[in-house]
Formats: sequence, structure tokens, C-alpha cells
Amino acid sequence: MTEPTAQDHANAATRQAIADKFRREYVLAESLACSVFGPGWKPTGYNYLVEKDAEDEARRTNTKPPAAATVISATKDGKKRHFRVETMTECDTPEAGFGGMLLEPHPTKGFEHRGQWCRIHRYSLCWGCFEADYRPASAEKLAEMRAKREEKAVEKEAAGSLFADVIRAEGPARKGRNR
Repeated sequence: MTEPTAQDHANAATRQAIADKFRREYVLAESLACSVFGPGWKPTGYNYLVEKDAEDEARRTNTKPPAAATVISATKDGKKRHFRVETMTECDTPEAGFGGMLLEPHPTKGFEHRGQWCRIHRYSLCWGCFEADYRPASAEKLAEMRAKREEKAVEKEAAGSLFADVIRAEGPARKGRNR
């Protein structure tokens, strides 16, 4: 078995931090769903609106834009319901939960089409899901998967080569390969 490298340990720690964040988000959404609908409702996903200006800024700064409005969907016994987070009120559909915000025109941005100025929507509609059961791989498992990938790469390079035995003997440690 291949021993985990420092990079394997760092990757495992990053994956665990992501799993912890996913779990916190799910627990919060579940508690909100239970406070609106009662016990037993499990969140399945969410839709949210992001203001175009905030979205543009987030692209420039490589950050996550804040949600202007969020609707969470939850299920129980095969039935699906939705609620708006900011008002904690039930809505028929995610689109209905956003009301007029969904198609609200941007006050300044737009484009010209056939000589006429057309304003774009002020908000972008985005969606996400909850992954409460994400179980990240351990550093040992990541090392094992890396070793299998490297072994397959060596076999692929060795296949059909006049120097297959040399390539296999050098293994993945050989530098300068075109993989």
C-alpha cells in the first residue's frame, strides 16, 4: 500500500472542511424547513437570486456573491413544498417565492436589439442542492486512488512500446513523460 503524502493529507483535510460546511448548511436548512412546515421535512435544494452587479464583482474577486433572496425546497412522504427564507413563508413554486424580483429589470444595464434598448434582468437565478451525506475520502484512500491512477498511466505508456519493461521498472517516478 502506498503511504499518504503531505498533499494527500492536505486534500483530505480540505475535503473534510467541505463536508463539514455541507452538513452545517443542511442542518440549518432542515431547522428552517421544520419551523415553517413542521417536523419531518427534509431539504432537497434551493434556488436563489444574485444581483448582477454583485455577480460581476464576485467574478472579478473570485468570491461567492451574496444571495438577494432564497427559496428552499423540502420533501416529506413524496410531497414537495417551498418557502422563502427571508420571510419564512410558504410559496407554491420557487418562482412564485421570488415574486416580482425574478423578472425585475436592471436599472442601468442592457443591450441594443434592432435599434431598441432592452434592459437585462436585475437578478440571476441560481440553484444548489444539499449534500448532507457527503463522506470525503481519507488520506489513505486518496493515496490508494493516486497509486492506481499512476499505475494505469504507466501501463498505458508501456503498452505497445519497445521499452515496456524499462517504463514499468521506472514506474511513475520517471519525469518528463507526456501524459
